[in-house]
Amino acid sequence: MKDIFKKYKRHTLISNLWVVAASLVLAFGINVFLIDGTQLGQNLKANVLQPINTEVQADIFLEREWENFIIRNSQNINKAVNLSLSLIYNWDNIDISDVSSQYGNIIELQNEPGINSIILNLDSWVDIKQNENIISFSAIKEDETKGEAINLINANFKDNTGELYFLSTSWITF
Repeated sequence: MKDIFKKYKRHTLISNLWVVAASLVLAFGINVFLIDGTQLGQNLKANVLQPINTEVQADIFLEREWENFIIRNSQNINKAVNLSLSLIYNWDNIDISDVSSQYGNIIELQNEPGINSIILNLDSWVDIKQNENIISFSAIKEDETKGEAINLINANFKDNTGELYFLSTSWITF
């Protein structure tokens, strides 16, 4: 009787080891030949670290330095005469102030609460290099426990020939 149980345990152990080995070989094969080697595999791949290393896709975007926010560009802006954009935010919780730029005069329009339209009039045409600080402002939250967003919309610039160029925008949450 003892021999039958030993034989049964040995048989189940060996069959379980074969299942584990076959699973490892199959997983390794799928990883090497399908996921890492093809374009389809690159599109199917889900990685926890990939969202951390995102690139800025917008032409003009926001960066935060404590309570100060900086509007930067990811592309060169050549021969700009003026730049205009709008900021959308929750006016119940966020107060935006001290809008300034090193390039020229700022005209700030606020017809509706939570919408600031900013026009940057340049003294003469200017080439704005990639990743330069174009406009800076302060934003203070009344209630720090709430997460808030500031959105850039309707960004464009006019060059020295009078042609209008539309810029893609992004947002920031803080």
